[in-house]
Amino acid sequence: MMMMMMMMMMMMAVMMMMWQVVWVTATMPYVVLSILLVRGVMLPGAVNGILYYITPRADRLADPQVTSRPDISCFRCKPANLAVLPIARCCQLRSVVYVW
Repeated sequence: MMMMMMMMMMMMAVMMMMWQVVWVTATMPYVVLSILLVRGVMLPGAVNGILYYITPRADRLADPQVTSRPDISCFRCKPANLAVLPIARCCQLRSVVYVW
């Protein structure tokens, strides 16, 4: 009985430790990103950069060379696409992916 009680206490301690690790790893990216955001906004010329990013330029939007670039880049052959194509050909249309 004593051994079982000690095992339960050890399991509870491990679970509490795992919860702390999960809490830190889940919140740390938000803390780091907010620090970087505040730091970036405080840099000189940051307001000009933000306004340039937000304000659209109609003359550039009307240029067909600029608007055709995303269409071309979607169909460009990339190494990731070359790796996925043979795998996609092997799969059936309605195959079950996770079969144990």
